[in-house]
Amino acid sequence: MTVFLWIVLAVSLFEPVYTYVMYPFLLAGFRRKNYKKSEYMPKVSVIILGHHPEAKIKNLYEQEYFLENISVQTEKTANGTDLSKAEKINNLISDAQGEIILFTDDKTRLDKEALKKMAANFSDSRVGSVCGQIRKENGQESAYWKYENWVREQEGKIGRVSGANSFLFAIRKEAVSKIPQNTINRNFFLSTAVIKSGWDAVFERNAIAYEQSDNTSAEIFNKHVEEGAGYYQALWIFRKMLLPSRGSFTYISHRVMKWIVPFNMIAAFFSSALLGSRYKWVHILFLSQLAGYIILGIYAKARSCKKEIKGSIGKLLSLMQYFAALNLSYLIGLGELLFKRKKFDEYNQKKH
Repeated sequence: MTVFLWIVLAVSLFEPVYTYVMYPFLLAGFRRKNYKKSEYMPKVSVIILGHHPEAKIKNLYEQEYFLENISVQTEKTANGTDLSKAEKINNLISDAQGEIILFTDDKTRLDKEALKKMAANFSDSRVGSVCGQIRKENGQESAYWKYENWVREQEGKIGRVSGANSFLFAIRKEAVSKIPQNTINRNFFLSTAVIKSGWDAVFERNAIAYEQSDNTSAEIFNKHVEEGAGYYQALWIFRKMLLPSRGSFTYISHRVMKWIVPFNMIAAFFSSALLGSRYKWVHILFLSQLAGYIILGIYAKARSCKKEIKGSIGKLLSLMQYFAALNLSYLIGLGELLFKRKKFDEYNQKKH
């Protein structure tokens, strides 16, 4: 029993360190691909997700791009009624006439060169998809936000960007896979399927979408719950990528291991509690975790009362709270997936 607990503790401590710290630096050991970039302005079909596309349409026609090569489709133009989100997107993709399909939403503003910067990557025939960078309009990105952009940039250098966002994501039409019915995280499916089917996925740091609204903590948490459900669903959809295959290294290292972290946190807490009675340093480890959770609880209560802690300590506590809330939301997302699967399509219909 003791040996088993040691193994559980060791694995539970190693996996979060590997996926969050070691993995990004391991990417530097891979041979980087030299992608050709040239001025390339093919026909682009822009799909705007959301029910208030007016401002985004205006934003698109301010792009430094051949306007005659831009066509716009919105959720309102999707054929059929009472369709799921996946069915709507599949219909929009089917109707798209452009060589490139760009996905964006009605809540962000694109930099005027975003479309041009995204399209330039497709001048290389190996590239199947391009993910742009998301920034806050007010410039107040969190440390975790910057970290994720940095990791995607490292993955992009080897053509293996894992995942995409709904704000600024482009895909070559011939690289598109049909989204299965009831898929929760559609963009993650599309971007992962690109790599699985033999194309490269890159990151364009100079193509920027600015998020204009500041979501509340509750809205961010609910979004992560939905994403968590979609990620655990993806474990089944892309189950073959759990075996050695094209793109499996980044998929497992960046995604699957992060989805396991909530269980690592639980296992580390209880295994250290059981081993702590015999080993002093493990007892200290257990008390450190317990104290951390208590401090985060107090910090969360203080923030709910509009009390902020400034300086480096405040930034550290904010990052710790985000990390804890993210992993809690993933656990709740898993529960929602298993017991309330239809909720997410209903949520997607309502949130716009």
